[in-house]
Amino acid sequence: MTELIGFKLLDGVSEEELIKVATKLREKNNAEYIIANDLSKIGDGKHIAYFVGENGVEYRTETKDEIAKTLHKILF
Repeated sequence: MTELIGFKLLDGVSEEELIKVATKLREKNNAEYIIANDLSKIGDGKHIAYFVGENGVEYRTETKDEIAKTLHKILF
């Protein structure tokens, strides 16, 4: 089974706008998830990301380690 997971990076947008763009991208590409993040919210050990799935935001992470663990959880 193949699962398509995409990424979307924007800069300086609202959480609502980021999720809206990621949702449209997920639907357009028929992806399982789009991992969306905002460049302005990355730094100082933080890396906030939203895993946008069929039901909207299904996971929210705050570090690269949490992103990796969530990806592992989804894929395995």
